[in-house]
Amino acid sequence: MCNANFVLQISEIKTAGIPDTDLSSVGVVSYGDFTIEVIDPVSDYLELMEVCSEILGSNTLFLFH
Repeated sequence: MCNANFVLQISEIKTAGIPDTDLSSVGVVSYGDFTIEVIDPVSDYLELMEVCSEILGSNTLFLFH
């Protein structure tokens, strides 16, 4: 459930002095001590749903609100 009264405030923005990184390619890129990991959230979600359907049975209907 979403609380409409919740407000997130950004108090500080920090930047890293690194080259532009291709965020469309899944993988890990390192620049010295700084590491960026780009993930595919859709494939992670599908994998989770496969595990849930195996546990609950293939005739289970998932409803999300």
